[in-house]
Amino acid sequence: MTTQSFKARLRWSLPLVLVAGLGGAELAGRALGFGRPLLYRAAASGYEPTPGQSVHRLNNHVTINDMGMRGPATGATPRPGTKRVLLLGDSVAFGTTMTDDAKTIPALTQAALGPRPIEMLNASAGGWALENERRWLGAHGAFGADLVVLEVNQSDLTQGFAPASMLDVNANFPSRNPPGALYEIVTRYLAPRLHLTKAAFDPGSTAENDIAPEAEIQATVQSIRAMTMASGAKFMILYWDMRDPTTTAPDRRERLFAWARANGVVVVRPQLAQRPDADKLFIDAAHPNATGNALIAKALVGPMLEQLR
Repeated sequence: MTTQSFKARLRWSLPLVLVAGLGGAELAGRALGFGRPLLYRAAASGYEPTPGQSVHRLNNHVTINDMGMRGPATGATPRPGTKRVLLLGDSVAFGTTMTDDAKTIPALTQAALGPRPIEMLNASAGGWALENERRWLGAHGAFGADLVVLEVNQSDLTQGFAPASMLDVNANFPSRNPPGALYEIVTRYLAPRLHLTKAAFDPGSTAENDIAPEAEIQATVQSIRAMTMASGAKFMILYWDMRDPTTTAPDRRERLFAWARANGVVVVRPQLAQRPDADKLFIDAAHPNATGNALIAKALVGPMLEQLR
């Protein structure tokens, strides 16, 4: 083969190799679940997971039922003889897409309840503030729940309403699928790591938000309780301490607890961050992993059963 013919073949073969490599990488990315992220829609609550999704990513399955809640299909009211618990929260309750459906707090609580005729519902979304949750409850109701458990984490004590305007602007909250798996990998993950773009963030687990007035936060919690009781359900709080056990608003936390005591509101506070094995219980600074979720579920069962008597 002459040098000239070799160069000619090389000019033709390199583009083919490149195309084949990109095609293979795209297929591999799609096999891992990239290119089809969890989608959100604008709603009265600000934004919500789009109903009717089944997303697989990195061996984790995320199901959004037709009611827009994470988990299996359910009816608008509980089955006869079945009691219902609605867990209302943010990404801690939701579990993030790094957690399989079966390993979220509501799912693990359901498993811990055993054969008891009690159904757990998971009304949550990443980034939600308490005001998002109040608006969700106002728009959808409690679905016939006998008990509403409000998940409050330390960031909720200062976070204001998360609006629909963040959809598609924040890469963690897309309303439509990206052009492909490689596009998502590059724009959502690779570029931020290379400091080419700013990383997407969960507004419910960052200090970047403006500080909401304490009176608004307290009023929102009290409104959620009032709406819950008006629906005929009981109310309790799951308070979540992040990996950093400190909070920017310890006085707000203590006043929330004082309000709860004064009003007979049960507060469950599994302080995983203080355990000696805390490093094994978190995905990141804000979110528990499956093992952490199981410990939270175990802490919830007893107080829940007391409330459901």
